[in-house]
Formats: sequence, structure tokens, C-alpha cells
Amino acid sequence: MTNIPSLPPTCNQLEKNLSQSIKALYSEQIAHPPQKITCKLFSRYLAIVNEEALTPVEKSLWGFGKEDLSKQIRLEIDKLVKPKLVELIESMTTVKIEEMLSSVTFSNNKSGILVVLSAPPRVRNANSLPKYKKKFS
Repeated sequence: MTNIPSLPPTCNQLEKNLSQSIKALYSEQIAHPPQKITCKLFSRYLAIVNEEALTPVEKSLWGFGKEDLSKQIRLEIDKLVKPKLVELIESMTTVKIEEMLSSVTFSNNKSGILVVLSAPPRVRNANSLPKYKKKFS
């Protein structure tokens, strides 16, 4: 029996798998599944948009004029989730993360995360990655 190496996922498959896994992670960690997670790869960058990002507590506090407390809760949630998010992304892309930047907009209930990868992830159709550079292959 020959050992056939598995093919890497396509760019779209990796983005979809990341979206589903990140949604499950948030659901597991903070018991609040986001409505929609969108992931998009750009060579060494991964952009993540989280719609309906705020928990009911954060939204309620914000609505009652307790913006500072709502922001503090979001910071604590981010501290809780970040290490597991880093582990998940590095595992799925098989690439180390150099930096992760995140922000939330309370007025429209969305958050965004920009992940800087040490190299583009290995995908079957690497030329479909925006700004793909041959030197990384």
C-alpha cells in the first residue's frame, strides 16, 4: 500500500474551513455563536469579519449608556479567545502568526481581525491568492 500525500486545500476551501472553525470556537468559548464569520486570504494576510459579534450583555450595556463597561467586557473576551484563535489559525494554515490586530464597532455590531502570517499558507491554487508572490512557494 502506497502512502499518497494529501493535497492541500484550495484557497476557498481553507477560507470556508477557517470561517466554520472560528464560528465554532466563539460559540464554544463565549456561548455566543456569531451570525456570520467571513475569512479572506491575501497572500500573508488573513482578514476575518465577525457579524453580530457582540454578546447580549455587551449590547445591553451599550444601549444603557455603559459604553466603557461594554468595551471592557469586549477586551476580556478578546483576551480569552485570542490564544485559542491563534492556535486554531496556525493549525489550519500550518503557518505561524506574526501579529494579530482586532477591532470592534459597537454601533454596527461587527468585529474585524487582521492576521499577519509569516508566509502565505500552502493551498492548491496559490496563484488565486491576491498579491501572491512566487518567492514564497
